[in-house]
Amino acid sequence: EPLDPISDIESLSLTLHDSRDGIAGELRYARDLFEPATLTRWLGHFETLLSNMADADDSRPVAQLPILTPEERHHLLATLNAFERPYPREATIAQLIAAQVKRTPAATAVVCENQRLTYAELDERANRLAHHLRGMGIGPERLAGICIERSVDMIVGLLAILKTGGAYLPIDPAYPDGRIQAMLDDAAPLVLLTRENLCPRLTQSAGNAAILCLDRDWPLIEKQPPTPPDAGSSPDDLIYLIYTSGTTGTPKGAMVRQHSFTNLMHWYTREFAFTANDRTLLMSSTSFDLTQKNLYAPLMTGGELHLPREGFDPQHLADLIETRGITSVNCAPSAFSSLLQTRNPAALACLRQVILGGEPVRLQDLRP
Repeated sequence: EPLDPISDIESLSLTLHDSRDGIAGELRYARDLFEPATLTRWLGHFETLLSNMADADDSRPVAQLPILTPEERHHLLATLNAFERPYPREATIAQLIAAQVKRTPAATAVVCENQRLTYAELDERANRLAHHLRGMGIGPERLAGICIERSVDMIVGLLAILKTGGAYLPIDPAYPDGRIQAMLDDAAPLVLLTRENLCPRLTQSAGNAAILCLDRDWPLIEKQPPTPPDAGSSPDDLIYLIYTSGTTGTPKGAMVRQHSFTNLMHWYTREFAFTANDRTLLMSSTSFDLTQKNLYAPLMTGGELHLPREGFDPQHLADLIETRGITSVNCAPSAFSSLLQTRNPAALACLRQVILGGEPVRLQDLRP
């Protein structure tokens, strides 16, 4: 008998009925919602499922039965995902940066305000601090907190922790005392790196962590050897612990391992073609996950990492981009939109690339 026509509110309908030759069916669909090829593929999946149901053990749940043919499964998992690229699986980020130091020791590595360090200077300072941290117990699978404003000391501290083979917990000094306290209580780092101006705030929050002030204690740290320590770390070791924003509840610490981060950095530096000619401006907080790859991408490729002063001042950042010849920034669309609203948006013309994420990208907000 003829089937009833599909109602206006239905967009997809499958009707099955008995016939002399077995079970017959009809599929009706809204043409403005579905392509014929999509429905043909779905029908094939349904037929595959029915065939597997007929052959399967009666006790096996339907949800465990495949709906794809072996050829479809191979196409989806292998052919369409053939993007594997070789990368240094056994190397740590500290080792990759050390290799860059050997290639370009005299090149500028880090710039902040009127301070700048070459790759050799950065490496030597980080080595001395790494030896000191090893003496304080930092090594593979040991956590060190770092709460320092944007500065060359911040980069020295991060790299030194990595050179020990240990992991770091980045803490933004601009965070409220309560959030800093909660992070330190939960993570319980062995050592907390900071600067003397922040010590009064952190003393009560540090718990059992030993506080090391890089400016106040540098005369002692400077006595350590300038050569790298034997870190003894492996790709499976922790590289950093970072906390979620807490917008959906209590902030949670996410642990990132060396091998996965090295894989990410290999993709990032290759996909966005970072070179020794790039100058990267770090606009985001060190406590943000997106910041981590922007800290190390220039240092792995021989470029310059530029650190603005604390806070978010769009005009200052736009001026800095122009005067320093910045070629790369990675930030939220709303942050970049603020730069475009400054008095001289043409100052951004030196940028080679702008990498946006974390928010919806609306083109109307990205026009000067």
